[in-house]
Amino acid sequence: MSKIEFSMVRMMQRTWRMKIRSFLQGQDSLPEQEAYSFRDCEFGKWLYSEGMAKYGKIPEMKEIEKIHIHLHHNVKKNKHIREKKLFFEAEKSLQKIEELAQEMMYLLNIVEKKSSEEIE
Repeated sequence: MSKIEFSMVRMMQRTWRMKIRSFLQGQDSLPEQEAYSFRDCEFGKWLYSEGMAKYGKIPEMKEIEKIHIHLHHNVKKNKHIREKKLFFEAEKSLQKIEELAQEMMYLLNIVEKKSSEEIE
């Protein structure tokens, strides 16, 4: 069950990253709640329901939470930079968003590994 759950969470995060990139580049619309709120995106809904309930004792989950909050703050910041037409800065900011998302996925892999070791 755990492997399927983590696969779904990773897929959810990859999909969100594609939507965010399109949203920030003005190619697609996305509800602001989903873009800016760390609690209202699909990952946030999972994190604050099942994620923390099941895996909150694993230290990397707290780190994921911090990064996730930081990621959404960067999305909002990026949108404001783009509205000012500061495209070079916006591209650098988008790279930071990608780095944060990748770090979250790295930590999520650690959480998955640790959670499966606890079961064994």
